[in-house]
Amino acid sequence: MSTRVPRSRLLVAQCGGPTAVVNASLAGVVDAAEGTVLGVRQGIRGLVNDWTTPLLPEDTSTWRAEPAAHLESGRFRLDDRHWRAALETCRAHRADRLVLIGGNGTMYVAAQLQRLAHEAYPELRVVGVPKTVDNDLQGTDWTPGFPSAARFLALAVRDIGLDLASMANFEQVRIVETMGRNVGWLARSTALFRDDPDTAPHLIYTPEMAVPTESIVAAIDETYRRVGHALVVVSEGLVPRDTHQHLNEPLIGGVALTLARIVGSELGIAARGEVLGTLQRAASFATSSQDRRLAYELGQAAAGHVDRGDGGLMVRIEGSGTSDVRVGTIALEAVAGHERPLPAEWVATPDDPCEPFQQWLRPLIDAEPGEPSD
Repeated sequence: MSTRVPRSRLLVAQCGGPTAVVNASLAGVVDAAEGTVLGVRQGIRGLVNDWTTPLLPEDTSTWRAEPAAHLESGRFRLDDRHWRAALETCRAHRADRLVLIGGNGTMYVAAQLQRLAHEAYPELRVVGVPKTVDNDLQGTDWTPGFPSAARFLALAVRDIGLDLASMANFEQVRIVETMGRNVGWLARSTALFRDDPDTAPHLIYTPEMAVPTESIVAAIDETYRRVGHALVVVSEGLVPRDTHQHLNEPLIGGVALTLARIVGSELGIAARGEVLGTLQRAASFATSSQDRRLAYELGQAAAGHVDRGDGGLMVRIEGSGTSDVRVGTIALEAVAGHERPLPAEWVATPDDPCEPFQQWLRPLIDAEPGEPSD
């Protein structure tokens, strides 16, 4: 689909959970787009309700480096009348271009809107810009927001580990819970600055592992006896497979606190569960420059595609290094509804930092092994 269309207006929305670099993508769209750009407030809900505001290139420098969503964001489930209302908002503003910045659910919405527009509003071209700290979006080598969250977590877990080691006579086990939903990209990233088996994190558990709780407790016990303390990282979507009834439901979040109670009870040692929370996605002080740069370039590319009349696409990152990385595209239908787990070769065992994964990650977060970037 590449027919030149007359210039009217472009609508852009930020959807789902924010990141430390999502405003860089928005700025890229605004700076590169032809004609008038209208921002949609509160994501898909705002598109349905026609909540828009003008966005000007001369203003982007004031907010492009801020975390969170400049336009406000959120999640919103659409029914039949909502789909029609979203298209009507585009038509009412004479917008022939729509850019949606978001994750899995957003790419599904973008694909559906493009499909429905073929009959209801054929002038409309829809392009998606990937965004999620979870890195669970298919079709792109990595997702903007993930490297910055990974950098924050690697630094945080390294420092929490040092804190625990200094207090091991008082507290023996700390279980740190990361974001990530059903995949373990963020949890796996916490080992980036680990330089030997006795430094944190000692054990990492991701949702790709079907590990019984008794095995987790036994591994923690072995680490504690060997090192004198144990720092364990668990992804929020971890579902241990065992007879502990309260752990059998795949609830997102809370697994660190639950495991800490079990460890304290069964091993008779002090165990604390720590949930690092939304700071993982909002920590602008830990932002990766590579992450911010590519987020901006993806926004620029999205604007360029809809300006040329292209639609039904998601812009994506191809390549993960610092020199061979480039921006490409993939059909929205190939992305929508798919989840990207850790590759099997990167799942590893709980005590293995998985050096091939760390080699892939290192260029994304501006750091050499064992030291943070400036």
